[in-house]
Amino acid sequence: MTSTKFSVGRRPSKAVQWVQALLGRELKVGEKVNLDLLLGKECMVKVEDRKIGDTVVSRVTDVIKKVAAQQPAKKKS
Repeated sequence: MTSTKFSVGRRPSKAVQWVQALLGRELKVGEKVNLDLLLGKECMVKVEDRKIGDTVVSRVTDVIKKVAAQQPAKKKS
């Protein structure tokens, strides 16, 4: 769960960073994004644990667009 506030600049919001990762490109100024189109897109998510007092909290620190696996080269006969 994260804020859905889109902020750009020196420190873009997590929502902006994650949308850009899923799209594989930077957003243009004023661009509108249909978030429903991002549902089901595959990606890698980096999760880090952080201790707060006696509690360990897991949080998403990065979203990376999934890169298609390369097919092995065919052998020449």
